Amino acid sequence: MTQISKPISQELNVSQGRALKDDELDAVSGGDFKAESQVQQVLSSMVSDVIKNFGGAMQAAARN
Repeated sequence: MTQISKPISQELNVSQGRALKDDELDAVSGGDFKAESQVQQVLSSMVSDVIKNFGGAMQAAARN
């Protein structure tokens, strides 16, 4: 079930009649997509490295 929140005031439903500035658009859209994509790629790479290192440690422990 989808819930739709109601605006706090009727003023929020009124268009200001102007285009959003870049910083305003970033705040609404969630920021710079390219930067977020790069951060996600770095985090994914770091997690992959940790998993590989953990796997190597498990193999070394199994040999001993």
